[in-house]
Amino acid sequence: MSDYYSTIMRMRQERAGRERMNELREIQEDYQTFREARDEAAERGDVESFENNDDALINLERRWHQLNPPRPPQIPPVWADWINRNSTFIEREGQKGVNAVASALAYMQRPRNPNTNNPSLTGMGLTPQQIFTPAGMDKLEKLLEINGRLFFDVNYDKNEKSLTADQAARLSGLSTQAYNNGGVLHAQDRLGRK
Repeated sequence: MSDYYSTIMRMRQERAGRERMNELREIQEDYQTFREARDEAAERGDVESFENNDDALINLERRWHQLNPPRPPQIPPVWADWINRNSTFIEREGQKGVNAVASALAYMQRPRNPNTNNPSLTGMGLTPQQIFTPAGMDKLEKLLEINGRLFFDVNYDKNEKSLTADQAARLSGLSTQAYNNGGVLHAQDRLGRK
């Protein structure tokens, strides 16, 4: 019986998705029509038609945004991984650690200035696309390791980073798949039982 209800729910979701896509397509078509009519009314100097068509455009834009709300910016996966693996540092240092990371990232993005060695006036000239890569994260770690104590009174040690699943599997002598399956068995409280 639960399969029946699951099927009904899936079918309803599919229908809602199709209806949403149809409405979006209609909005695009209507928008084009009303925009052309508004622009023609503006050229003719027909204020009433201009305002009516412009109001219709405003309503279409509102409906479009209801169906397509702005999405939060995507966090680069390499950054999310860095935060997770360096949680010990962040938890230990607290706000000072967060400020140190933010300042190091700002330094990495600030343009180079050959006329000074003052770190607040120069930088590495990297783009976010260059920073949020494994190589960029290595540079961030080196900055924190070398300058963390001097500039921010924090102690960053890259050896405190959490292990990845692959590293933990290698250390345990298991394949990644066997290691991950062991995690499932542990979660099911079946580890070590025969």
